[in-house]
Amino acid sequence: MLVMTTVATLIVTILVFRKQWKFKLETIVSALIFTFSIHLSFFVIFPVTFDRSVTMYLLETLKQRGNSESCQGLSEEQLEEVFIKEYIRQNQAVNRRINEQLFIDFIKRHDQCVQLTDRGNKFLRLSEMITKIYALNQNNKN
Repeated sequence: MLVMTTVATLIVTILVFRKQWKFKLETIVSALIFTFSIHLSFFVIFPVTFDRSVTMYLLETLKQRGNSESCQGLSEEQLEEVFIKEYIRQNQAVNRRINEQLFIDFIKRHDQCVQLTDRGNKFLRLSEMITKIYALNQNNKN
């Protein structure tokens, strides 16, 4: 996917600007490297941000605590219990996220209500587009 989007972007760029530029080999190689780098950044940053943090916590929890003889892991209920107790409550995950989002103006507080700002809505539209481009399914319940 990364290589395909890089090549597609490069081809479109060349087609659009070919009359304005006279290309040398080093220009084409530089453009290819630059395009690949930008796509790699998006490919790494967004999927990791959207998908990995909770998953990594669950995997680490299983690694550290999954040593019972009968199960060789934890039951789903135990894993959920640990997640809620430690990840969410002890680490104040929700409060930390609220403070982060308040700081970057994606949400605001109004009385006892937390609301999305216009900037937060724009970010969600961008994330939906990126989710479609990289075929991520954030709402997968499996």
